[in-house]
This record gives sequence, C-alpha cells and structure tokens, in this order.
Amino acid sequence: MGRHQHDVALRQYRRDLIQQLKERRERLGLSQRELAARVGITAQSVSEIESGVMAPTLDTFIAMAHILGFPILGQKKHAQSHRD
Repeated sequence: MGRHQHDVALRQYRRDLIQQLKERRERLGLSQRELAARVGITAQSVSEIESGVMAPTLDTFIAMAHILGFPILGQKKHAQSHRD
C-alpha cells in the first residue's frame, strides 16, 4: 500500500471510529454538551469532532471512548496492569 492509500485508509478509519462514538453517545441519550462537560472540552469541540472538522487529540479520544464505554485497543490490558 502506497503512502497516499495509507493516508486515505487512516482518515476513513478515523471517520468510522468517530461515527461509532457519536452513535454510542446518541444511544446513551447524552447531548454534545453533556459529553463535553464530562470530557473537559467545549460542546463546540464535540460538534467539530463528530462532524469531522477537527480531529480529537489522543487524550480527548480516549476520554470520550472511556465515558461512552467504547472499547479501544489496550484498554483492558492497561486496566489489568494497574490491578496487579
């Protein structure tokens, strides 16, 4: 896979993940404002992340995923290492 194809695939993967987070937020009945307050960002930032205008930082993405109960790679392993 060439560099351009890799970049396109990565952008699509990020869009898919963000869409899944948005769908989870909506299923849980959380507004963008409520999620933003829990994450520590503005409702405008949540809106821009969900619409693809802005990419979240890794910390923001992890916080959103955690609050929404969205499994991400390494989360279980990370939690396990803190219990030992």
